[in-house]
Amino acid sequence: MNDKYDFLKEQVKKQKPYIKWLKRAGAAAFSGLIFSVVVLLVMVFVYPRLNQAINPKDAQQVDLGMVSPQNQNSGQNEADTSTGKTEESSQIVESEAVQSELGAESSKVQSLVSAEEKGDTDTSVEVQEPAVEKTTAENLDKVSADILEVAKTVEKSMVMVIGVTEDKDWFNQTYENQGQLSGLIVAFQNSAYYILTEYRVVKDVNRIMVTFADGNTAEARFVKRDTATGLAVIRVDADDVSKSTRQIIAPVEMKRHTMAKQGETVIALGSPMGYADAMVAGMVTSVNNLKSVTDNAYHILYTDIPACEDGSGILVDMDGGVVGIMAQQLLDTRDLGMMICLPFSELVESVEKLCNNEKMVYLGINGQDISATVSEKTGIPKGVWVDSVDNDSPAMETGIQAGDVIVKIGDAELSTLKSFHSLLNQNKPGDKVMVYVMRRSVEGYVEVPFEVTVSGR
Repeated sequence: MNDKYDFLKEQVKKQKPYIKWLKRAGAAAFSGLIFSVVVLLVMVFVYPRLNQAINPKDAQQVDLGMVSPQNQNSGQNEADTSTGKTEESSQIVESEAVQSELGAESSKVQSLVSAEEKGDTDTSVEVQEPAVEKTTAENLDKVSADILEVAKTVEKSMVMVIGVTEDKDWFNQTYENQGQLSGLIVAFQNSAYYILTEYRVVKDVNRIMVTFADGNTAEARFVKRDTATGLAVIRVDADDVSKSTRQIIAPVEMKRHTMAKQGETVIALGSPMGYADAMVAGMVTSVNNLKSVTDNAYHILYTDIPACEDGSGILVDMDGGVVGIMAQQLLDTRDLGMMICLPFSELVESVEKLCNNEKMVYLGINGQDISATVSEKTGIPKGVWVDSVDNDSPAMETGIQAGDVIVKIGDAELSTLKSFHSLLNQNKPGDKVMVYVMRRSVEGYVEVPFEVTVSGR
């Protein structure tokens, strides 16, 4: 037979069964090894970064030195678990400024905490806990005594102003009506005591009587009122006051105090709840609100001291300085029930003019501030928006009207009602001043100048 057909003589040998299974097992083992390597790489390199991206650690809080035991223990446990290190490496880091402030006492506390966490507490280390003064009846009595002492120093300047009105009944019999409010002696000059009170108690009365701190009474005369705030000054001649009373009473020290601060402890004196000779301690709760009045604006001192709508009185700080004059009627507090005052520091200049019976400059503007933020949002120029103009006032006679925005007096720019009052107050009644306003037209706001003759009232 030809050699090219020799392959026909070969026989196909059957493969042994276990060889096939060995190959499959080897392939499976190799695949498992590759998978394990991939999983290991993922766990080592990918997972930590992925976990950090999904669950970022909270930013470290600023430590002011008052480290709680829980925070110290937590820091120590984390250090022991991750690095096996102990002591200061796991402590919460304190700033150098706080460490220097805590001083040697803080070092003792830190040493004891570290020793306890390591289980090596030295019982010989003595830690003195900071002394905390507990509230006791004795402490409260001391606080009350301090408040009473402050009140006593100011009460010699307090008076009760009584307005007496005579009228006749149906039988033509004369009788008297009396209204009374608190007053404050603000000056003694020209042999007379000058007393600040509210105009409503002396308005349209036949007689004005004043009761001093010792209970003695003398007749008073009206001097002048401020129509913007509703305050007034009356005077009592020294000759009408008994010698014994003159030895007791004294004007309040006219310090030009800075305005009271939010949270400051204050004392209300007078009759905030309507009855006389009251003394109530409380706190200033707000100082940032403004009350607009004619040609001016005043800050408002809100307190947590109960008061009624007809109440009157003053507010003093713990140094005995007068910081506020009660103004319930001006600020309309019927629904609030708390004492509200005008800052005394913003009233001193007006009170001096009232005592001297001087006229206060007057333009007749009632408005509100247009700040840069409001200007940007509304397009209204920055300045003093005129809400209204008093009838027959210099502003009305000149032509200033509601909707105008006052931006300058003379060459000085202004942005608030208080700055408007300050610039206006540099003039005297009868002076002529240039007032520049921005008035809205079809083309937008245009500047309009007015020459105004300042009046007095």
